Amino acid sequence: MFVVKRTSPLFSELINCGASASRRFYTPSSPLNSVYDSIRRKRERKGLVNIEKENESDTMVFPNERIGLDYALNWTLNSYAITPTQNAFRNPSAKLLFQYAEGTKEKSGALSCQVTDNKPVNYYLDQQVATLNQSASNVITIAQYKQLLAEVKNHISEADNIYVQDAAVGSHRACEGMVRVMTNCPQTALFLKHLLPNTPLPEVREFKHQITLYVAPNFKPADAAKLGLKDSAAAAGSFNVIDVKRGIAVIAGKQSSESIRRTLTAISSPYLHNERQGVAMSAADIFQTKDDKNILVFSADNYLLNKRFESGRVISQGSLWNKEGLFRLYDSISYPLESAAKQPLDLIEKFTNPKRVLSTVPIKSSANIYASPSSIVFLVRDSKGIIPAFAELTPEQAEKYFTSGFNGESFQPYFTPESITVSPQGKAELFKNLIQQNRTNVYIINPLSFQKDADVDKLISVISSGKVNKSTKSDIYKSLSPINLSETKVSEVDKNKVKEFETHFENFHSKLFNNNNQ
Repeated sequence: MFVVKRTSPLFSELINCGASASRRFYTPSSPLNSVYDSIRRKRERKGLVNIEKENESDTMVFPNERIGLDYALNWTLNSYAITPTQNAFRNPSAKLLFQYAEGTKEKSGALSCQVTDNKPVNYYLDQQVATLNQSASNVITIAQYKQLLAEVKNHISEADNIYVQDAAVGSHRACEGMVRVMTNCPQTALFLKHLLPNTPLPEVREFKHQITLYVAPNFKPADAAKLGLKDSAAAAGSFNVIDVKRGIAVIAGKQSSESIRRTLTAISSPYLHNERQGVAMSAADIFQTKDDKNILVFSADNYLLNKRFESGRVISQGSLWNKEGLFRLYDSISYPLESAAKQPLDLIEKFTNPKRVLSTVPIKSSANIYASPSSIVFLVRDSKGIIPAFAELTPEQAEKYFTSGFNGESFQPYFTPESITVSPQGKAELFKNLIQQNRTNVYIINPLSFQKDADVDKLISVISSGKVNKSTKSDIYKSLSPINLSETKVSEVDKNKVKEFETHFENFHSKLFNNNNQ
């Protein structure tokens, strides 16, 4: 017996075949093992099958699997209530995704796409998580959530091509969380192909994952109010639903790769924190120095990605840290310049308002685990005379800077706008403990206090060497201890502004923790 809603073109043929006595079926045991069969199999492996011709043919081979027609994958998708009508691909090659993707092929072989920088609205099922993210009114009910999921899955099912990416968050088995992504967008699938670290794959039905993503860029709800969505989100067609308890995220509407990355980090963080005892830090890059030391560098504006420093280079955008060591959170870096996309299949996003460029480039590295950081650096671009050129932090002070995320202009928890899905107290405590256990030195650098980037470069080299001057006690700071430098600084600190900052700093930190306890 066959279900009415087909899982592939093959099933519709089987359903309709009874009326035609002349329809012929061949199985692999039939006498067709000729040179023509060999040619056909080669074409199938390359994905060169003419589906329309195959559907109209009076002769059919069963089973007839090929690229895009995998019975096990189709049945697995059916278990999610997603029913392929044409092709379904599991972990397709970047070349295949490039073939289907919409965009412009650059001379370098990279794919260039025009992107609208919509700011998605985040919705939650947990009131406490919503409150923690200053979105107390953005809570939907279980019934609304189930209806929304059903509509999104139907939308994905209607596409000619469905892409499944089974991979990991975290570059090593000592920290990874397994993730399954289902989408009908080849550009999104290509980005995720670059982004997510590979992991050994079992059969599709045997893949155990803790994180599930449904990505539907062209989805628009028929009745947003009925689903608990605000009109603004529905009109823009850009929103996320973050189900922390079940490890599921729905990413709907046209969103940038940055936005997708943030949502993926948010939904992955609870598992990585609770089960892997790791701190996921999407704003902490791994900077590897020339003497092979690792420095965790926090920056709200990807400061180091624009620089070519002699002291070292960024080897990971985002990181994961636990007792086993330091890991890449993802396997690609998004550079804020087009020239970074030099290789075929790199992805370039061109934004119109405001005008900017983001190039996603896969990381090529033989190492998946690194030694714990010798130092941590908070790069805070402050022009208000609050943060000194250079300062040292105790583990307790570092914990507060980590959670409050002062970026020189405002406070942004963990230096990123992604949703907070892990207890701030728990995350901060684990971060502090890792600093203490590894005896990691922690510093703050204010790049705007130097005349040249080369001075910042030299300072990072000094930090790596361990030959840093001793900090001095300050009568105006409680949150840091300044370190004297011989280099010429552009500006000095303003004592009145520092005093005001210290008050705001403590209040923000306390408020963040209190919101979590409500």
